[in-house]
Amino acid sequence: LTCALFSADAYVPLTVVDGRGAATWVGGAALSAAALTWATGAWLQSRWVHASGPRLLDRVGFGLVFTGSALMLTVALGSPVAVAVLAWSIAGFGMGLAYAPLSATVLAEALPGEEGNASASLQLSDMLGIALGTGIGGRIVAAADHAGWSIAHGTALVFVFSMVVAAGGLLAAGRLPLRLPEDRVAA
Repeated sequence: LTCALFSADAYVPLTVVDGRGAATWVGGAALSAAALTWATGAWLQSRWVHASGPRLLDRVGFGLVFTGSALMLTVALGSPVAVAVLAWSIAGFGMGLAYAPLSATVLAEALPGEEGNASASLQLSDMLGIALGTGIGGRIVAAADHAGWSIAHGTALVFVFSMVVAAGGLLAAGRLPLRLPEDRVAA
C-alpha cells in the first residue's frame, strides 16, 4: 500500500509544476487535499471496520489508490491540471480507508507476546514500501530524462508503476480476513 501511494505521491508536484507548467500552489493543493482525505478516510474506516471488515476496506482503498494514479496519468498526458487535486484526493481517501485495517489485522493475528515483533515488521514494511516506491519512481523519471523524454512522460510511467502495484495489492487484499480477528472471536 505504501509503495503504491508513495511511488506516485512524490511525483505529483513534479508532474503538475514542471511537467505541465502549472503554478506551484496546484501541486501543493493536490498534496494537501490528499492529506485531508486520508484523515477523512481513516476516520470513516475506524467507524466501518468492525461492520465491513479489513478485506472490503483494503480492496476499496487499493482501488482508490489505483484510480487516483490513473487520473494522475491522464494529467501527465494532458488532462487539465485541476484534475490532479481530485486525483490525489481520491488516492488519499483510499489510503485512509486501507492503511489502519492492515495494521489492525496484523496485530490482532500476532501470537500473545509477539505483538512487538509484528509491530516492528509492520513499520519495516511501511518504510520499505515508501523507500522502494519513491526510489523506483525516481529511477523511472531519471531513465526517461536520460532517454530524452519530457518530465510529463517520465512521470506518466511512474503513475503506471503505481497502478500496477495497487492492482497487485487489490488482488492480495482478497487474502485478508472478512472480519478483524477479535470480531470473529466475539461472533
